[in-house]
Amino acid sequence: MTGDEALFCTFEAAGRLFGVPIEDIKEVTAEVHCTGIPHSPDCVRGYVNIRGQIILALDLKRLLKLPLDSEPEAKRLVIFKQVVGPAFGLLVDEVGEIATVSKSNFAANQSVHSSVPVHGAHGLVDRVCRLEKQLLVVLNPRKFLPLIENELSSKSSI
Repeated sequence: MTGDEALFCTFEAAGRLFGVPIEDIKEVTAEVHCTGIPHSPDCVRGYVNIRGQIILALDLKRLLKLPLDSEPEAKRLVIFKQVVGPAFGLLVDEVGEIATVSKSNFAANQSVHSSVPVHGAHGLVDRVCRLEKQLLVVLNPRKFLPLIENELSSKSSI
């Protein structure tokens, strides 16, 4: 990898390709049983116990307001490093490959960025990368927990 390339862990949800910077990933694991959290936002699936560590599991489809299809629930949990946020992960349908993207393939044009069909992104989309056959929507995982905290605080102020 050179200085003009970036590595992304890719995954699918609702038939779309997403990614996050590889340096933000701690591990990817098969989803285990989620314990629900009463009165939590819809995108919070609950807590997952991974080898004795309690992880908050967020549902990517619900977080981004993607279509909830009739396919089975998310199958993988992408767990983020502590520097991204305290003990949380993202439930996704399938984990893909590690994508090496040249920075020249980052879509700088805002019209391309805004045409990405992610309606509930709330600033979670960091950039869009052109791959050989499709677009890779790069998410900023550092914005996931603040979004949920804002949603919770707005509900409590009502």
